[in-house]
Amino acid sequence: RSLLAALIVLGIPSLATANTGRLATDPPDTAQCVTHAAQTFRVPELPLWALLDVEGGRVGAVTRNTNGSYDIGPMQINSTWLPTLGRSGISEQMVRDNLCMNIYVGTWIFAKELQRHGGDMPKAFATYHSPTPRFQYRYLGLIQSALEKRVGRMKQEAALARGS
Repeated sequence: RSLLAALIVLGIPSLATANTGRLATDPPDTAQCVTHAAQTFRVPELPLWALLDVEGGRVGAVTRNTNGSYDIGPMQINSTWLPTLGRSGISEQMVRDNLCMNIYVGTWIFAKELQRHGGDMPKAFATYHSPTPRFQYRYLGLIQSALEKRVGRMKQEAALARGS
């Protein structure tokens, strides 16, 4: 529950601006995709940036998991989603090689988990990563660290912009 408290302190429930969570060093093409996905799926941007920071994937990348599945692209979309995505006309190649498609799919998954868990953001983060509770706890720690780091950098950028 410390993550929930941190999210409340960081202001996630009251995020209002489209670029909340964005840093000056974030790639413009990624920022554009995140903004559009956040608007499309009605979720704040900051959690999406945290997911991208923690997942650490890149366009074209595939990472094998010990359970035989694999993670695809920047948001590390698990291959178990491919049959569901395929029914909507979204191919593995699209998820792997298209930055915005990967971010849209990751955002859709996160939004789906957020809705499924009644807006419980820590649970949405945890189940985005894994349905297995033993893998979720460590992941929530990584998310909390990513959020703290990103918000700290956002504050530094704001202070520099004000000339402080």
